[in-house]
Amino acid sequence: MTKRFCQLLTVIVIMSMLTISCTGRDTGNDVIEEPVLETGLEVDDDFAIVSPQTTFNLNEKFYITFFNDESLGTNLITLQVTDVAGEILVNRAYEVNPEWKGMAIEFDSSFTIPGVYAISIIINDRVRASQEVTIE
Repeated sequence: MTKRFCQLLTVIVIMSMLTISCTGRDTGNDVIEEPVLETGLEVDDDFAIVSPQTTFNLNEKFYITFFNDESLGTNLITLQVTDVAGEILVNRAYEVNPEWKGMAIEFDSSFTIPGVYAISIIINDRVRASQEVTIE
């Protein structure tokens, strides 16, 4: 029984090592597993936020970037901003190329009241990504 236990333990250890090495392997692919929405004051040449941040000043312009895990598949994207009570403050539609996987928007917030707001990207009536921002 001890020999059988040792064999079983050896198999478990080897399987664990294989699992760890396979799951930790870098395939070299930049795969976005879920849509990403980021906010910040500056975008780079690839329209990615340079330094992501979620706190902005009243009336400060900032960028919103959205990267999807696949082609957008539609020519219309909706940007929605709600307050903590769920009231829709902004509901803007943007025409896009359906083949795009992302977009960047320079957002003129015109927030006049400090607080926490939710920014959402809606595609085909479905929220694909959200990010809370704080306006001070």
